[in-house]
Amino acid sequence: MKKYEADLAAVKQANATNEADYQAKLAAYQTELARVQKANADAKAAYEKAVEDNKVKNAALQAENEAIKQRNETAKATYEVAMKQYEADLAKYKKEFAAYTAALAEAESKKKQDGYLSEPRSQSLNFKSEPNAIRTIDSSVHQYGQQELDALVKSWGISPTNPDRKKSTAYSYFNAINSNNTYAKLVLEKDKPVDVTYTGLKNSSFNGKKISKVVYTYTLKETGFNDGTKMTMFASSDPTVTAWYNDYFTSTNINVKVKFYDEEGQLMNLTGGLVNFSSLNRGNGSGAIDKDAIESVRNFNGRYIPISGSSIKIHENNSAYADSSNAEKSLGARWNTSEWDTTSSPNNWYGAIVGEITQSEISFNMASSKSGNIWFAFNSNINAIGVPTKPVAPTAPTQPMYETEKPLEPAPVVPTYENEPTPPVKTPDQPEPSKPEEPTYETEKPLEPAPVAPTYENEPTPPVKTPDQPEPSKPEEPTYETEKP
Repeated sequence: MKKYEADLAAVKQANATNEADYQAKLAAYQTELARVQKANADAKAAYEKAVEDNKVKNAALQAENEAIKQRNETAKATYEVAMKQYEADLAKYKKEFAAYTAALAEAESKKKQDGYLSEPRSQSLNFKSEPNAIRTIDSSVHQYGQQELDALVKSWGISPTNPDRKKSTAYSYFNAINSNNTYAKLVLEKDKPVDVTYTGLKNSSFNGKKISKVVYTYTLKETGFNDGTKMTMFASSDPTVTAWYNDYFTSTNINVKVKFYDEEGQLMNLTGGLVNFSSLNRGNGSGAIDKDAIESVRNFNGRYIPISGSSIKIHENNSAYADSSNAEKSLGARWNTSEWDTTSSPNNWYGAIVGEITQSEISFNMASSKSGNIWFAFNSNINAIGVPTKPVAPTAPTQPMYETEKPLEPAPVVPTYENEPTPPVKTPDQPEPSKPEEPTYETEKPLEPAPVAPTYENEPTPPVKTPDQPEPSKPEEPTYETEKP
């Protein structure tokens, strides 16, 4: 039995230990299983999201690639059209250049003939007509009305009723211009510059490059009229028609600065371009005042190119004017004014000289003496004969830079899932030992009955002893003295 109980206890202990070990392993397994399942679920969710994101990105890339393809096709088609136009323009340019070269050669051979430039040049500036230009003048500059300016000039003594014939005649000259309401009516004050700006130019260019704006700056330098501080001027609505000014039969000298701008608003350098200084009259003044009126250009900061046979000569201070009358044959002129001083006359070169531009800001003075009123036109309408326009070579179109289609994003990689852990195997319980069977016990035989105890007699009472009397006290032995020797 004791062995059974010991074996049973050992089995139970072993089974309990196995159970505890199993439960620990089961808990660890369940924890690991939960981790693996979560990790796999997260990996799957991330993969599925990556697949959707990939689809969206690739759809956008495909759309962009389609747009790139269309842009490339458009660029190619545009380039091919431009190339065909360039080839046609190049063929035209070659013909024009051949004609231009021949014209220069002819101009060289005829440079000493009347009407031809004494130094053959070609024209690279196109500034001939801008009827739709937009004229602006700073608000700080007063623009007069017709009656207002008329009243001012009359206050200066220039009046039709003035008994001084010079002044009454000067008024008629002034009034002929003042009555034209297309001009901006200004009064220039000595040494005070006034800007007149023209924008929206449509027809002008230099070496094929568009001119979009021109700015004239007018400054009265001197006048012999009144106190020498003021003079009337009229700015045209077309910058190529330019301006009228007065001298009231005295003298006037106005500095003009001209600046040209491209479409980007950048100042242009027109070096090599030719400008026209024409209708420079001398001797066509009022017969009632003084016929020896003189119109001139002074202090030009470029270079003059005389026209062979012209009456206009170069003088000191880089000025240009006629040495003598170019108005009447009777006064030594080759023709009368009416025979050359019109835009349609084949002889209009007679009162002209050409200016070659040498810097970005053009500067000159328009000056007069005893002229009454003067029209000064600044443009590229060269009056000389046979001045060819230099053709501009076409620019070959730039081959387009085609865009490269973008590669699609690669498909996401399928994740590698973790294997789930193997669940623990429970160790089977050991069987409990068999309990031993209880033995069959023998019946004990009855003992013989005990003999009957005898009845004992009482013992007799012992006698009482009389107590002993105490012994008497023994006397103390005396202390004996020692005998002296």
